[in-house]
Amino acid sequence: MSKASLPIPASVSARGLSADFDESVSPWSVLFSFRGRLDRAHYWSYGTLGLLCLSLSGYALLDIAGMSPVRVDEFMKLFLAWPLFALVVKRCRDRNLSGVWALLALVPLLNVYFLIVELGLRGAHPKAGRFGPPLHRPRW
Repeated sequence: MSKASLPIPASVSARGLSADFDESVSPWSVLFSFRGRLDRAHYWSYGTLGLLCLSLSGYALLDIAGMSPVRVDEFMKLFLAWPLFALVVKRCRDRNLSGVWALLALVPLLNVYFLIVELGLRGAHPKAGRFGPPLHRPRW
C-alpha cells in the first residue's frame, strides 16, 4: 500500500490536532486555546520555538516600553503560564490523561519528569480513550 493511499480519519487534521472542533489550527489557537489534542512533535516545536518567540518578543516590547527588569520578569511569567498550560493540557489529552494532570507542572522536581518524560518522550495512548481515537501521524 503506497503512502498516498493510507486513509486519514475524518476526525483528524494534518497538523496533529483533533479536528472535532471548528477552530482553525493556527499558532494562536495552539498556544492560547485549551481545545483539542497535541502530538509529540507539535508539543516540542510549540513548547520550545513558540514559547521562545513569545518570550523574546514580550521582553523586547516591555523593555522598549521602559518597564523595570523585575516587573518585566513578573509579567512574562504570568503571560507565558497560559500558553504553557494550554500545551500541557492538550498533550495530556493525547496521552489519555485528564487536563488536571497539568497541575503537576507546578510541583518542583516532579514537573521536570512530567513535562519531559511523560509528555515529551512517551507516545500517544495507543487505543481510543476518553478524548477519542489516537491521532494519525507518523511515528518518531
